[in-house]
Amino acid sequence: MNAEEASSHRLEAWPEAAGWVLDGLAAAAAAATGLLMVVGVDHGLRVVAAAVLFAFGFGWAVVRAFGAPASSLAALGAVALSISATMLLGEVAVTLLGWAWRVPAVAMCGGTLLGIAVTLSHRERA
Repeated sequence: MNAEEASSHRLEAWPEAAGWVLDGLAAAAAAATGLLMVVGVDHGLRVVAAAVLFAFGFGWAVVRAFGAPASSLAALGAVALSISATMLLGEVAVTLLGWAWRVPAVAMCGGTLLGIAVTLSHRERA
């Protein structure tokens, strides 16, 4: 592979619509997880929404709030950030809060919604 071919394979931003879809997915997962936890519903939907939120949504909201375009690199970074933040949240819930996980989990849902709101406000200014 020569230099010209290598430069054509670099990571490029995805279409704007892809960013909108993933922003909506993260917000929907956060809203559904938070609402179902607050109400106390133990349904299969909560498990799926929580998996999306804690494995992707929180990190996506943070990455996008800081102005990253939707891309493969942003998505990979979002997964890494979400899993890391979830691990830290779990450590805090176990060591400092005596296994009380609902309040930090709802706070993570709120943080995700806040990050998506910041992302949307950046779009409106542009």
